[in-house]
Amino acid sequence: VTGEADAALGWQVTLTLDPTRTAWAWHVEVLNDGPLAREVDVVHAHDVALAAPGTLRTNELYVSQYLDIGPLHGEGFGTAIAVRQNLAQAGTTPWCVLACTTPVIAWATDALDVHGLAARAGRPPAGLGGDLPSRRRQHEHTLATLQTERWRVEPGQRVTTGFAGLLVEDHPAVTSDADVRLVHQALDLARAAAPALPAT
Repeated sequence: VTGEADAALGWQVTLTLDPTRTAWAWHVEVLNDGPLAREVDVVHAHDVALAAPGTLRTNELYVSQYLDIGPLHGEGFGTAIAVRQNLAQAGTTPWCVLACTTPVIAWATDALDVHGLAARAGRPPAGLGGDLPSRRRQHEHTLATLQTERWRVEPGQRVTTGFAGLLVEDHPAVTSDADVRLVHQALDLARAAAPALPAT
């Protein structure tokens, strides 16, 4: 998918799926095609449920209340977000992690911290006007969100980043620092699948 943020700032997003594991990656490229330097960050939001479609159709808010969402910190990626469904699904406890191939400086776990109430009135999402709050909010509107560091993008320059996801079908233990190894697995898969960039 390609598009423009304005006449001078273009972007391209590519989704790749891992052929051997339940893992995926969004690869993002931003190109400054204008005459002036620009400051850019990238925000990735994922509406995670980890529940059967029938359960979700019955009551999304109820399902969201059973999600345990929290940050995992580590060298090289800053912060990743782990999501564990505490409401057993066919006898299993699904878990996933979302991470970024470039350092994450801020994050959110709930749509209230990303969109706020202002978005209902047609105003810009409150959380996207600055840095996300980097706090755990266990509300009824789960939205695992990662924000990259900011880059100064000179004219003609491009920046790239990637957002990785990895699903574990059964994760009986609560999320802990031991799960940082799964963050690295997700990032390794994402980097291996990154599309080649053109020379210019």
